[in-house]
Amino acid sequence: LTIREDACNGRILRQASITTRSNSASSIYHSMQARYNGRLLNDSLSLGATYTWSKTIDNASEIFGFDIASPNAQNPFCLGSCERSLSQIDRPHAFSTNFIYDVPYWKEQRGVVGHLLGGWQLNGVYVLTSGEPYTPGQFFNGLLGLGNTYLTSGDRPFVGNPKANPQLVGISEIDAAIFYGTDINNPNGFLSLNALNTTGNAVSVTPNDVRFILNLPGAAKIFNTPFGSATRNSLRGPKLNQLNMGLFKNIKVGERLGVQIRAEAFNVLNHPNPGYGVNGAGYLPDFFTEDAGSTFANNQEIEFARRVVQFGVRITF
Repeated sequence: LTIREDACNGRILRQASITTRSNSASSIYHSMQARYNGRLLNDSLSLGATYTWSKTIDNASEIFGFDIASPNAQNPFCLGSCERSLSQIDRPHAFSTNFIYDVPYWKEQRGVVGHLLGGWQLNGVYVLTSGEPYTPGQFFNGLLGLGNTYLTSGDRPFVGNPKANPQLVGISEIDAAIFYGTDINNPNGFLSLNALNTTGNAVSVTPNDVRFILNLPGAAKIFNTPFGSATRNSLRGPKLNQLNMGLFKNIKVGERLGVQIRAEAFNVLNHPNPGYGVNGAGYLPDFFTEDAGSTFANNQEIEFARRVVQFGVRITF
């Protein structure tokens, strides 16, 4: 076996690639924030509300992130302008409101009627925010049963029609022939990846018919670049729309002992929310373009945080 040094693309022969990791990203954040806090109905009702309208832009959102939060650049020779886009933490609209209503009657809880009708409290928190953005990616070698290169290479698809349904994906006829065994009728033509994945049929499409085109050797040849044109965080996951409520009954037992009976409901309206407070990709739809026709960019796949009701007793002394 003879290895030609001039075929090493500038690398030193028999030397591995070098991974560079540094705190060198840049970001910018602008927002308008409004807040209200008040006490109404003779101080028996506490009401609060907040709203933030914002925009966050960066060229990397997390240095040690994984999955969709991976900071790996698609083009290692263009880390600034080529990666600059919406931040992964960009939430243009974020609204929340909360209330606590202490029923003002029979507060002293005298007698049987007072203990039954007094000490009630109703409270709730409502949150409505924009969905989190994410980057359409690719397994690439996953089509050959090899490694998940999206963790290291940041491969992204090409953009066809930015106004098309984000779930529609195309593949060049050359790449379809390589990975799916279809015939090549037009070296510069494209097929529907959705159709190939669902029915196996070769359905011709144009870039105007699909949102993305799988970035494989054939497409790279057609577009004359190995780097996909899809920008970071160009898709957005489902919004968070959740109402939590609680009904408490406080019972006085003597001067020092108290009992609180609690009924709490999370996600009262039972919206199929994505959940929040996590950094993985489980709260966003499938972001691999090669899964077109099944789960790619399908927000209906996100059904975490269904309604939960719990009861409890609290004793204070």
